[in-house]
Amino acid sequence: MAKILVTGMSGTGKSTALEMLAARGHCAVDTDSDRWSHWVMLPDGSTDWAWREPAIDDLLAGHREGALFVAGCKTNQGRFYPRFDHIVLLSAPAKIMLARIATRTNNPLANAPRNARPSCTTWPRWSRCSGRPAPPRSTLPRRSTGSSSSLRSWRG
Repeated sequence: MAKILVTGMSGTGKSTALEMLAARGHCAVDTDSDRWSHWVMLPDGSTDWAWREPAIDDLLAGHREGALFVAGCKTNQGRFYPRFDHIVLLSAPAKIMLARIATRTNNPLANAPRNARPSCTTWPRWSRCSGRPAPPRSTLPRRSTGSSSSLRSWRG
C-alpha cells in the first residue's frame, strides 16, 4: 500500500518512469490531465496548473492495494507530502532536459506556445488506475540516456 510521488522538472524522465511502472502492473497515475489538475488564477493575475485537491485527496485516501505511483510537478503538491510514503525527485542536466523537451512526441503541450504551457511537467493522458489500460510494453518509448535507465532493471 505504499504511496510514492514521482516529481521533477520537465524532461527529467517522469513520463518514462511512469510508463515503465504501469507496464509492470503498478498503479501509476498521470496527474497532468483535467481529471487531476486545473488552471487556477493566482492573486497576481497569473495562472497556474495545480492539482485538484479534492481529486488527489480521494485518490490517496481510496488506494488500498499495491503500490501507488503518482507523478506530477505542481505548486500545491507540497500540501500532500505527508500523505506519501516516499517522494522520488528526478533530475537531469539542463542540456538533457531541454533536448528531451524539444523532441517530445508524447506531450500535447510540447509544441504549444510558451505562455500556454504549464510551468512544470507534462504527461501522457492515460492512467493505469483510471480504468484505461496502460500502453502495451512494445509501444513504450526507447530512450538510451537519462534518469530512467536505472528503472529498467528495477524489480519493485
